Amino acid sequence: MKLYYFNEAPNYGDALNPWLWPRLLGHRLQERSSTLFLGIGTILKPGLPPADRYVVLGSGGGYEAFPKIDHRWTFYGVRGPLTAQGLGLDPELALLDGAYLLRNLKSLPTAIDGPQIGFMPHWQTQLSLPWEKICARSGLRYLDPRASVDEVLGQLQGCRGVIAEAMHAAITADILRIPWLPVRLGRHILDFKWRDWLASISMDVAPIPLPAVEPRFVARNRESAFRRLCRQTITPLENELQINTLIRRLASLGREFEANLQIGHLSSQTVLCAQTNRLNRCLERLCDKEN
Repeated sequence: MKLYYFNEAPNYGDALNPWLWPRLLGHRLQERSSTLFLGIGTILKPGLPPADRYVVLGSGGGYEAFPKIDHRWTFYGVRGPLTAQGLGLDPELALLDGAYLLRNLKSLPTAIDGPQIGFMPHWQTQLSLPWEKICARSGLRYLDPRASVDEVLGQLQGCRGVIAEAMHAAITADILRIPWLPVRLGRHILDFKWRDWLASISMDVAPIPLPAVEPRFVARNRESAFRRLCRQTITPLENELQINTLIRRLASLGREFEANLQIGHLSSQTVLCAQTNRLNRCLERLCDKEN
């Protein structure tokens, strides 16, 4: 099987694919294979590369319409019940995000020292804001979604709580049994995938809204040079004020979280073990049949 995942931008959740699956699937992954293996990510959508077969374990959908399923598709399990429903699959194929197979590894990168509460932005949000500065001024550990998987795992291991705009920061915190808080900053955050994952662990959690920060410069049609000059003079000041408001909110949330980790969330140990066992049984079937 050839591993397929989103790799158009550096992003921790997607980068888990080439880090984790070779450890679990070994020789079954072959770069020249005509079978595509879809693992971690919201990648079940039209426009996938052509292949003789598609093999799925732990993926989800929701960014676009779901792909048309035919005889070439083999599903060992998908991320959650919303994805299973969207694809018209047996509800028994609703499992967990593939990242939960991190629990199979005997050792993970060791903890890195730093602030006790970490924050990871969504990779798209990361492109538009100076997050390292924002986190430093908020007293939070910056969990860079562009960093290597080893770096991110080490940083997460050093946290007592995780504030997550990036879903796989929350998922990994859940795996490591670190309380997490979901937050929403931008409209690009996909509600479907969060609800899909949360349903898979029998949870229903609303994200905490954060103060919006508008882009510094937005092109506008039919705008005079004078108006554009005025706007480009004022907008950076407004932007800095918005960033300061965001910093104050994150600092407050971080202090509250550190003082009372109970405000964070964790899936129940019973549900986690039961669902991970189901995921592992499907992994075993995949390894037997796709050998």
